[in-house]
Amino acid sequence: MEGGLWISGRNEEGPYVKRGDQWIGYDDPISVKIKTAFVRAMGLGGISLWSLDLDDFQVINNINLFFVSLKFLFLAP
Repeated sequence: MEGGLWISGRNEEGPYVKRGDQWIGYDDPISVKIKTAFVRAMGLGGISLWSLDLDDFQVINNINLFFVSLKFLFLAP
């Protein structure tokens, strides 16, 4: 890869990769479980998340997919 290697890591906020002054944070199954447990423990009404691959200007379809995903997260045992 041009400009050096990407270095991966994990901190209290979740996993990330970085190279020089570029940083990309993301969620993996572990970080999603931790965040979902926090939302439940705090009695929050829900969470908001976004993914660049959902940013395709098909807003209605994406909102439906988003709520189906949240329903799965919160109703899963």
